[in-house]
Amino acid sequence: MYLEPDVLLQNRLKLWSRYFAISVFVIAILVLIGWEWNIDALKRPIPKLVAMNPVSALNFIIAIISFLLLRSAAGQKNLFSYILNFIVALVGILRLAGVPVDQLAPSPHVLPLPDVFSQLPPNPTCPTQPRA
Repeated sequence: MYLEPDVLLQNRLKLWSRYFAISVFVIAILVLIGWEWNIDALKRPIPKLVAMNPVSALNFIIAIISFLLLRSAAGQKNLFSYILNFIVALVGILRLAGVPVDQLAPSPHVLPLPDVFSQLPPNPTCPTQPRA
């Protein structure tokens, strides 16, 4: 017995997979923003839960980029996608082996941005700034 493939359903499932991949990408970016600027609501949306590790967020971003590259049909993009998948798998294996991959970063912040606001002179017209 042969069943005809439901192309409409397949196209809908491909579209939904892209929507879910983009939503995971956005969540991972928000987590990295939360770690960079110390916003607890972005690191952990529910207060009693553990915050997402920034290395996990980076792994999610790499995995989503790899997924989207694999969905597009191109020869060299597939090789790059496989390399990205290998990086994600390597980080996972290292974490399972007990290697502290998240502590290998040189800075507690994800992006090494200078603190330019502390170097600005005081603003005398600002009503919320304490007077000297």
